[in-house]
This record gives sequence, C-alpha cells and structure tokens, in this order.
Amino acid sequence: FGWTVVRIKNRMRKPTGGGWADVLLNLTKNDDNHKFICELQLVHKKMLVTREELGGHDAYDDFRTAGEFLELVQEKTEAGVAADLERQLAEARKNRDGKKC
Repeated sequence: FGWTVVRIKNRMRKPTGGGWADVLLNLTKNDDNHKFICELQLVHKKMLVTREELGGHDAYDDFRTAGEFLELVQEKTEAGVAADLERQLAEARKNRDGKKC
C-alpha cells in the first residue's frame, strides 16, 4: 500500500505574489486504480495563524480575485483589439479598388 508523490510545489522557496508560502504535495494512493490525486499542504504555523485568525486568507482571496479580473480584462481587450484590426482589414480589402494589399 502506501502513497506516491506525483508533484511537489515548494512555495517556501518562491512565495506567491501575495506572499503566501507553503509546500504542496500532490499524492496518489498506490492501491487506488483510479489514481485520484489529493493535495497535502504543509504550512508554517505563523502563516496559518495569519491566514486563519488575522484575516490573511480574505486579503489573499481579494488579491487573487483582482488578479484574475485583470487577466480577464486584458484577454477581452486583446480580443477586442484583434477583432477591430480584423474589421479594419476587411474594410480595407473591400475598398481597395482592385489594388492588392
């Protein structure tokens, strides 16, 4: 029986942008035919206190949500710019009066 480590993410060496530091272990149980992956999070007690008792996790959630929102806005903006360029190109092709672009 036992467990197999399938991934280790050491955020003690390189914390997240929000300052969170931990070690994540992704594991599978050796006798599990489906190889369901579970996660074990190892965290320093002081980080856990900050997260749980001092509202650090709420601040992290806000930080992460803001980051995800900015990524979405950037993707939409880039998509909008690309769509606008496509429209301009189509218009230029339509109006080129027989000239090649």
